[in-house]
Amino acid sequence: MALAWLMKSLSVAENMKVHAFIVDHGARPNSTNEARKIAAILETYRFEAHVLRLSWPEGHFTNAFETHARRARYQALAKACVNHNLRHLLLGHHSDDLAETVMMRMICSSRAEGLRGMKRTSRIPEASGIYGAANVEIGRPFLNISKVAFPRKLHLAFPSADKYRFV
Repeated sequence: MALAWLMKSLSVAENMKVHAFIVDHGARPNSTNEARKIAAILETYRFEAHVLRLSWPEGHFTNAFETHARRARYQALAKACVNHNLRHLLLGHHSDDLAETVMMRMICSSRAEGLRGMKRTSRIPEASGIYGAANVEIGRPFLNISKVAFPRKLHLAFPSADKYRFV
């Protein structure tokens, strides 16, 4: 929600149209209702909210679910960006996510290139074969902020952020 609040501020200041993509993995019984509730909140920010529901084969993936979910999520985001003619996609990854990525790659014996973690800007991974996806750039504006520091950092940049609770 911190990214949504930041984009709300920017959209007002810059008169920008914002598309918000909520990925519903469908992995939990209530996930669709939760995604719709988030979409409704984002629509109050005057965003065009889109719920991207992922579909899974019968019985889901019992092995490596997170790997399959990541691939499906990035492919859905790539298709949504292409369908809406968007060239930039901001994600809410923070420094805790970066540390987790590096640790997981160390555990999986990644090469040195994989150990550097996520970049602040990159192309959409897992999107080869999706026409137009190579033109979409991902931005991760919060990679240098830990999840715990969000309220304090946002208050310094945006004093009115005290009214909001960021998850």
